[in-house]
Amino acid sequence: MIKNLFSINNRINERRVKYTFVLSDIVFICLSHLIILQLFPDLPLHILNKHLPILSKGFAIPLFFLTSTFYWVYNFYLFGAYTQVDKRSGLSIIWPSFLSVFSGSALLLLLLIKTVPYYVSYFQFILFIKYLSLLGGLIIISRVIWIQLFQKQKRNGNISYNTILIGNNERALAIIKDFLGFKYNLGFKFIGYVSPNNEENPQINNYCKHFGNIDKLSSIINKNEIDEAVVCLDPRNHEGIYSVITLLKQSGITIRLNPDINLIIEGAVKTNTLETLPFVTITPFKMPVWQGVMKRFLDFSIALLGLLFCAPIFLILALLIKQGSNGPIFYAQKRIGKNGKVFTIYKFRSMYINAEESGPCLAKEDDVRITKLGRYMRKWRIDELPQFINIVMGDMSLVGPRPERQFFIDQIAEKAPHYAHILTVKPGITSWGMVKFGYAQNINEMIERLQFDLLYLENQTLLVDFKIILFTVRTVLAGEGK
Repeated sequence: MIKNLFSINNRINERRVKYTFVLSDIVFICLSHLIILQLFPDLPLHILNKHLPILSKGFAIPLFFLTSTFYWVYNFYLFGAYTQVDKRSGLSIIWPSFLSVFSGSALLLLLLIKTVPYYVSYFQFILFIKYLSLLGGLIIISRVIWIQLFQKQKRNGNISYNTILIGNNERALAIIKDFLGFKYNLGFKFIGYVSPNNEENPQINNYCKHFGNIDKLSSIINKNEIDEAVVCLDPRNHEGIYSVITLLKQSGITIRLNPDINLIIEGAVKTNTLETLPFVTITPFKMPVWQGVMKRFLDFSIALLGLLFCAPIFLILALLIKQGSNGPIFYAQKRIGKNGKVFTIYKFRSMYINAEESGPCLAKEDDVRITKLGRYMRKWRIDELPQFINIVMGDMSLVGPRPERQFFIDQIAEKAPHYAHILTVKPGITSWGMVKFGYAQNINEMIERLQFDLLYLENQTLLVDFKIILFTVRTVLAGEGK
């Protein structure tokens, strides 16, 4: 019964684990509110009637339960309580839960002070402490129980992750022995291994079967529903390791990379598990949930305000573009966005019509295809303003790697297969690469700019976005765009 809550056919299902936590939270949120109502039965009427004076007592309590439950579940979501619950340690779940309860209770206390001013501050403080203790205690206790049940199912081998071993060397053998030889199950079910030279290791065959050459890795992952990959290639084979990690990142699975001694000395190896050999763990999530939600909110708000305030500029530019050369005002082009989604990007036309009659071609510094007005627009990056429309539509962000055409992506991928990494986030109007490098004039320059976009992927925060926007504004004001 318990294992079916967390798994499908004994394979851990992250969605089921997440929903179990959500439903459990809803139950205990409602239980804590029932207890609060026993202590303060008129509280919903006092709070809600401030905003809905005609609300009867019969409707106040259900509405109180509904709104407060939604408030808390969303609050927990923003603090990352439901993100990769199955792959985190107990403390990494409980501590954010406490912080979210504390901050959420403090916000409700401020609401109580404003809506029920005739209660003395002592009452408000006592209510805050009781509410914080009751709700926080119930939520944390429930999560401790669920975590223990989940871990027990893993230790007993009832549920596990489908895991693939990448490598056939002695290190790979040592790792699989270490995992499977531990006194209890760690939740990894090694269903097979792949080798870089298509050679089998008879000793590893005793633990799992050989799937073949590493070139078939993508189809093997899809066919066998792989959840995690343990990479044990020769540390000197940097190119091979990089290619494998690139492919695995596109699959969205958790990667455990066996490091060399240099990474351990440099402090790059982080681990929450003390039972096994150390690993560099790479997960698909970089930016905290609340920052991701805030990023989308700010993108939408700023883009909408930008469209409203720039409307007069759009009108003036439309007249100048139409007067300066024949052709449409806007330039629409198919680009590749997050997860390979094709979308239409909008820009002010800065080139003469039929500029690519001979095929796709990147703009150069003294490109004769660029109109006189277009040179000024590109210098000040005014031609990018219509992309506020793409942000409102959800295809782009303010900050993110510049989107490219499939024609150029294919050429970049031949020389730099790790380009696929940047397709895991939304493209942006500006980026770290645009700030540090600017527009690229050929494939080699696009690859050179790529290193800055990859750096951004590994350091995504709202603070980094803010810094990039400030540098972009400085570049635009100085007319340093190229």
